[in-house]
Amino acid sequence: TRLSQSTARSTILPLLVLDTLLPRQTLKLQVYNPTFLDLIRVRVADETPSFGMIGIAKLSTGQKVHLKYGVEVVLEDKPVPCRREKDGVEGLQVELVGKRRFCIQGGSVEDSAVGGGWTEATVEFLENDDEKEEKNALSASSTSTSTTSSLQSTSSSDASSSSLLGDTATVPTTNTDNDNNNNNNNDDHLSLARAISKSRQFTTPNIALPNHDTLIHHWIHLAKQNERRPNQIDTLLRQLGEIPPEECPSDRAFWVGALINPIPAMGVALEIRPALLTAKTAEDRVNIALDGIWKSIRHMDGTERLW
Repeated sequence: TRLSQSTARSTILPLLVLDTLLPRQTLKLQVYNPTFLDLIRVRVADETPSFGMIGIAKLSTGQKVHLKYGVEVVLEDKPVPCRREKDGVEGLQVELVGKRRFCIQGGSVEDSAVGGGWTEATVEFLENDDEKEEKNALSASSTSTSTTSSLQSTSSSDASSSSLLGDTATVPTTNTDNDNNNNNNNDDHLSLARAISKSRQFTTPNIALPNHDTLIHHWIHLAKQNERRPNQIDTLLRQLGEIPPEECPSDRAFWVGALINPIPAMGVALEIRPALLTAKTAEDRVNIALDGIWKSIRHMDGTERLW
C-alpha cells in the first residue's frame, strides 16, 4: 500500500539544492527545470508531496559546498500550470513550506531509484534540543525508578535469587552509568534553562530600545521602513504565524531566523539560517538568533551598519 511504502521510505528523501530554508518559511517558485518538474509530478502522483531542500555554504577559501542540514519542504497547494513569457516553455507554479529539519547521513546521497534524474539521500529527522531534553528527563526518571526497584529487590533476595542475577559486581557499574547519565541530563537541563531565559529577550521590554520596546516589535517597526514591496512584513508575519512560546526556545530561534532572513531577502540582516540549522543545542540557536536580530536592528537604525 502507499502508506506502507511511505513508511518504508520515511528516511529517504529526494533532494533539491536550491536555498537554505527554515521551518515555517514559504518559497514561491515558477519551475521550468525538467528534472524538478518530474520530481514534483512523481511526488504528487505518489501522494507524498514533499522532498528535501538543502542550501549551499561558502567556505572561507571561497569553495562552495552543499550543506548536510536542510528541511523537508511540502507542496502547500496543488501545482498550477504556467508558461514562461520569453520562450513559451510550460512549467508549474508551486508554493513550498519548510517543515521538519534533517541531517543527511554520511555517504548516503545517490541517484533516484525511480530514475528521475534527481538525487536521494537517507536522512535523519532532527528533534529540537528542548524536545529531546524533555524525553531524556522522562527516560532518566524511568531508569532511576527501575534501578531503585531492582536494587531493593536484590537487597531483599536470598542466596538462590542472587544466583539468578549472576555476578553482583555488575550492579555498581549500573549505578556509575546512571550517575553519568544523570550528569549529562543535568547539563541538558541547565543549557535548556539558559536557552529559555535568553529566549524571553525577544518579547520582553528592553531598556536599550526606544520606549522600552521589545526586540521583535522594534525590528518589525524598522523593517516596515525598509520593505522592498508593499506589505512585505505583514505578509511574512501571516506566513510565520505567532512567535512560539518561550518554553520552546529552538522554535523561537527558528522563527526569528525566518523573520530577519525572509524570502525574498530584504538585505537588512546577516544570513543566519545555515548557522541555525547546524547548531547543536537550543542555547546555541537562541544565541545565534539574538546576535542576528540585534545586528539587524543596529544596521537599520544606523548605529552600526553591516555594509
